Amino acid sequence: MEKNKIQDQEKINGIIPSADKLEEMTHNAGRTIGSYAADLSNATSDYIKASKTYVKANPIKGVAIAATAGVVVGSLLTVAMRGSRV
Repeated sequence: MEKNKIQDQEKINGIIPSADKLEEMTHNAGRTIGSYAADLSNATSDYIKASKTYVKANPIKGVAIAATAGVVVGSLLTVAMRGSRV
């Protein structure tokens, strides 16, 4: 009976990570998420800079693109709101 308890405990210990292992895993996950967030922030910043440069070089096209995007978003919101009332 005691041997079965020891074997069961060894199985549990193999499945459930120790506190140190959990700390390491959460630290690594946090570091990875932080890295992804930094990459996303840099990409967003680059996209904003490129957009500003494009709009300065082509102001009429910039206004047309913004107006078109506004119409599309407005239409999608209208359709979504109609669908939620039914």
